[in-house]
Amino acid sequence: MTTDPFPDRADAVRSLAAELGWTAIAVRLASLDARGDSFVTGHVVDVVDGDGSPRQHTVYLEGELDSPESGYPVESAAGERLTAWLYPADPALPALATAVTPETAAALVSPLGLEPEQLEMDVLSYRAGRRAVIRATTPSGTVFLKVVGPHRVEAIRERHAMWREHGIPVPAVRSWDSDGMLVLDPLVGSEIIGMLDRLPGDDGLVSAVCELSRRIAGVPSTEPARPSLAHRIDWYRGRLAQLAPEHESRTHSVCDIVALTLAAAPAAPAPVTIHGDLHLAQLFALRDDPLTVTGVLDIDTAGLGDPADDAGALVAHLLASADLTERTVGAPAARRARGLALSFVEAWDDNPDAALAIRARAIAATHLLGHGLSGSLEAHRCLELAESMLRD
Repeated sequence: MTTDPFPDRADAVRSLAAELGWTAIAVRLASLDARGDSFVTGHVVDVVDGDGSPRQHTVYLEGELDSPESGYPVESAAGERLTAWLYPADPALPALATAVTPETAAALVSPLGLEPEQLEMDVLSYRAGRRAVIRATTPSGTVFLKVVGPHRVEAIRERHAMWREHGIPVPAVRSWDSDGMLVLDPLVGSEIIGMLDRLPGDDGLVSAVCELSRRIAGVPSTEPARPSLAHRIDWYRGRLAQLAPEHESRTHSVCDIVALTLAAAPAAPAPVTIHGDLHLAQLFALRDDPLTVTGVLDIDTAGLGDPADDAGALVAHLLASADLTERTVGAPAARRARGLALSFVEAWDDNPDAALAIRARAIAATHLLGHGLSGSLEAHRCLELAESMLRD
């Protein structure tokens, strides 16, 4: 994170360190996630522990929890009452500590025929209280440890089986347990978002993703997908205004347009199965054949919903990725991503559902606000992109 919108919380981290017998040397914000009426913040803290040894810990702060045993009660310098806990003791993900500790992770992979003695582990993603993905590599193979809330395991396992039965190449589930752990086989290929320079043109990928969406729509579902982000536009309004009060008027304007657009747009003809969070980092292909989808990740949020949700999420992710690409790779690669986003937007007009483009624009704008809340886009930039998406 380049800036800390909650500098007062650093004092709460220092207070916790003192309570645990450590001397805090430095505290920096590492992650930001909107949750409920506030934000969950992750802080890396360098300390000297009780025996004089230097250590580094990650402390998470969230709104005051009902269960005091879930963490440590602390208070920020601004008087905000919070609950603190140390990674990996995530109160909502009891299997996380098992998944990221080499000794216990080795016990998970050994029954699968992998060699635990030479286990290498990489935490690929982690959202506090939500989920984590850890890659476990041995000389005899690789698996991915996915950690979710215990109440979600069975539904996710069943969904993977159903999608594979209907020909959608999601990872096979090797094993699972009631604590919230799923062990997944790897997918074939690499993320398409990292292969945009290999595309012969935009039309082929747009067609491939549209065809994949049609196939996904044919997978039976009995449960709804994650509720559309756009239906929570007032929540985004409040959180972004809280995070960036200097842009409050602009935030209200964007959110008003999203709400009015959705209220006026015809609804989807009928709910079908959707991914729930579709974007090009969730889709895999071979490097020498980037137009054939070989894998689909993260179907945790899938179910019956509006295809405009997947369409809007994909374009918003491409636009946010373009900004990151511009900072890290350069302008030509960013222009490639923005051009591809425009091609997907233009394809919306060809959908048999004539109102999909209207809904997808409002949904994409909401996702862009979400990228602002996560810190992947600066507040002014996410508003600028959302305004551009809504302009037509």
